[in-house]
Parts: sequence; C-alpha cells; structure tokens
Amino acid sequence: MFDGSRWFQQSGRTPTLSDLDHQPFFRRHFWPPSALGVIVISLVISMFVGFTGALIYTSSDNAKIAAVDPADQTRAAPTIPPGSEPQGPTTTKPPEILTPDGIAKKAGPSVWTVSSLDEAGRPVEGSGFIAGSFGGQTYLLTSLSIVRAATRIPGPDIVVRNSGSEVKATLWTWQEDRDLALLVTGRTAPSLTWADENPPPKTGDKVYVVGGVGAGPVAGVISSVSPASIQHNVFIDPGRQGAPLLNERGQVLGMASLALNPGALPGDSNFFAVPMSATCERVLSCGSGNSVPTTVAPTGINATTTTRP
Repeated sequence: MFDGSRWFQQSGRTPTLSDLDHQPFFRRHFWPPSALGVIVISLVISMFVGFTGALIYTSSDNAKIAAVDPADQTRAAPTIPPGSEPQGPTTTKPPEILTPDGIAKKAGPSVWTVSSLDEAGRPVEGSGFIAGSFGGQTYLLTSLSIVRAATRIPGPDIVVRNSGSEVKATLWTWQEDRDLALLVTGRTAPSLTWADENPPPKTGDKVYVVGGVGAGPVAGVISSVSPASIQHNVFIDPGRQGAPLLNERGQVLGMASLALNPGALPGDSNFFAVPMSATCERVLSCGSGNSVPTTVAPTGINATTTTRP
C-alpha cells in the first residue's frame, strides 16, 4: 500500500494527483518508473549494448586485418615456399595441349567464386584463383573491385566457394593500380601452375578464361602483350573478373580484370588481364626480381624474397 507520509515526508497526509504533479521529473517518471520511464530506460540500455558491441568488433583481429594499409612494411607479402623438385638432369615432355574439358578439369579445383558487398551494401560476386597453399592457409588472387569495401572498418564478410565448399576469407593485401587483391583462408586447396616465360605469350595465342558462377571455360586469343597487361578478346562480365587467364596447357598467364584498361580502349572485344609477373610487385613475393620463375611447383610460386616497396 502506498505510504503517503513516507513519500512526501508529511505525517498524516495522503498524497493527491496535484502533489504528484509537483514532484521532480525524474522522481515522477523513473522511481517507480512510469510507461515513459520504461521506454527511456530500454532505449538507453539498447544504445549502451550496441556501442559496446561495436567497440568489441573494432578491437577484434578481423576488423584490424581489414583496415591494414597495403603499403605497411610490417605486413609483408606472403612467401610461398617451393615444392620438392627432382634434382639432376631429367628428360621431360612439354605439357600437353588440353581440350576445353581438360582445361575445366585441371582448373576447376583452383578457381573459386568470391562474394562480398560493395560500399553501398549491395551484393557483388566474381571469381578468384589459388596462387599458393601451404602451412594450413590458402592464398587467392582476385579483383580488388569485388572486395574493395573490405578495405575499410567495419568491412563486409568475404566468402569464397568451390564445389559445395564455402569458407570465409580475409583480405590480406591489395594493389589499387593493378586491380589486385590477395585473400587468405584456412582451407587448403591446389594452386594453378604459372606459365613459363620461355617462350612468352604472344599475339594470336589461344587462351581460356575459367570463372563465373556455373560457367565453363571460354576461349579466345591474345591481341597484344605488354609488361603491364595482356589484351585478349574473351568477354569478361562481372562474374568473370578475378578469374584466371589460361594458356592451352592450363597454365595461368594472368588475372582477368574489368577495371584494367591501359589505353582506355572502347568496345566489347577489348579486355585485359594483369600478367602474373605484375603480382610480384606487391601482393606476392616471387624470388629474385619480379619475374615469374620458369619452374612452378604444384604448391604455388618459388618465392624467396619480399619485394614490397
């Protein structure tokens, strides 16, 4: 029962509505709480919980990794160790020319679908391929255009998929002018073999792009080659950006890009790939110099030094 004398400290007097109206605002609404008080208290608690959750996330390793400066000297390009190579003189045959089905079979396990969100929160999806896998981690090359929003805190999740397998990936580093991004996951998978530079790719060589959701290899030819780009006529849509450009032996020549267009050439038949040698400038460590090694181990590239600026 309400004790008026205790509430108002007035003996022998029962409180009235008029008395309550003259009480301080906080006493009228928050002790005991009124309907308005309950609503305000709930909002304050919700805001506190949300702020605490955001603070915890931005302090986590995932958030810190997503915001790393790609030029940070402490975040070196991964050094992928060479595989075991036979020693002494050997007699080897050049890799065989593959059919489209052979290309698909060889590249399939190493080409993954990459999904994320753009800066506006809209879904974006493309392709990526494995450059190396060792020590329980796998490194995938993909187009920066697909995962650009993950370069900021808090960034969206990056998910990679292949043959029913789905795993989250972390943006390790990137190179803006090359449209290159390097992702790392905890799932091991086979990597693609890099093409030998002897002989180098040339105009007229047949090439394939393997990428896109549920898409098979698409054939075309090289239009021109330079240290900065490989021009070809394979149609690249958003789903194929980040996919590997392969020669007829199933060896990777470069990464297909929609953002790369050195001469700003118009038309639907001018598409470009970033040469694999260009990935050695920053995102990968490829041994002495920035050239692709002539022998590529099944686990990735022969890497011995870091070549970050």
